[in-house]
Amino acid sequence: MESYIGTEAYDLSLFEPQTVTSTAAVPGKQPAASPPLRQVKKKPQSHRQTRQEAAIYRRRMLKVLSVSLCMLTFVAAIIYTRVQADEAQREITRLQKNITAIQSENVRLSMELSSKVSMDKVESYAEDTLGMVKAENYQITYIDLSEGDEVVLSGGKKLQNASFFAKIKEKLAYIF
Repeated sequence: MESYIGTEAYDLSLFEPQTVTSTAAVPGKQPAASPPLRQVKKKPQSHRQTRQEAAIYRRRMLKVLSVSLCMLTFVAAIIYTRVQADEAQREITRLQKNITAIQSENVRLSMELSSKVSMDKVESYAEDTLGMVKAENYQITYIDLSEGDEVVLSGGKKLQNASFFAKIKEKLAYIF
């Protein structure tokens, strides 16, 4: 390898096939050779053993199929819930758009109502269409309600149909 200082990324000789040198750690001792591979022959099985192995194989396959079916069911359930969630989200979005449109219509109608019911419009309608005029100060009468409720009959007449409670109050006032 040539001397590449700081440019190891461009040294492609690292990827070329290299020959392995001896890795003997102890001098004079050679590495143990691996024994030759032998092919193991299967013993002939009896009919009973063959049936047992077939039953074991069928059980394993049944387990694999049942686990696969469970996993497929879980995946289908997850997909179904995602589809339902997506449909619900679309419905929510559609309803929010409807709410926004209805709210803007409400604001428009409120503005239209307030413009039609403004005091200036009411006054001009009353004066122009109905022929009304504003009240003068001498036409205004104030009522003092600070004294409480009482009935005053004109001409000094007495109230004949007094309520039951008024009669009781009158009797108690007479006694005490």
